[in-house]
Amino acid sequence: TLTPYITKTNFTTEDEYNLALTAIMIFLQQQNTQKAQQLFTKLNHTDKWFENKTGIEWVIKKNLMEIILFMELGHIALVESSLKRFRKNYFPYLKSIQQARVITYVQLISEYYKSPESLHTNFFLNKVENSFEWSNRKEEDIFVMCFYAWLKSKMHKTNVYRTTLELVNNW
Repeated sequence: TLTPYITKTNFTTEDEYNLALTAIMIFLQQQNTQKAQQLFTKLNHTDKWFENKTGIEWVIKKNLMEIILFMELGHIALVESSLKRFRKNYFPYLKSIQQARVITYVQLISEYYKSPESLHTNFFLNKVENSFEWSNRKEEDIFVMCFYAWLKSKMHKTNVYRTTLELVNNW
């Protein structure tokens, strides 16, 4: 459905950037990292530029998707530098608006990145399950659910899309 809108060479409007971000998330959900990466490369402005064009929330989502994409592609050096940059650039803002669950999420995926063997331990599973407070189903951001589903699918070795659907349907 989004293909006609995302095949443009350059995006110019906030709506087009939102569509691109949505398509990247869909490709990640479908485990099509190559298409996600191809589309991601079209988002070639600085975070500051995007923040002025689309807002800081969009930039934070973009950065989280970038980290997940690098993890999926096995680009370890890029994961590390992206995590450091995210902490430096966005943790102060997230703390100021009391968005602890984004900080918690980044800490959890950092833990997964640094110690992938801990991902399947009961300690880590319980830590993840008890780390978040959720809004009701109608108010929760689908991107937030997708980010959480990605981590949960890694922990349980399940398909990320099916895990997302389970979360959405059982919320």
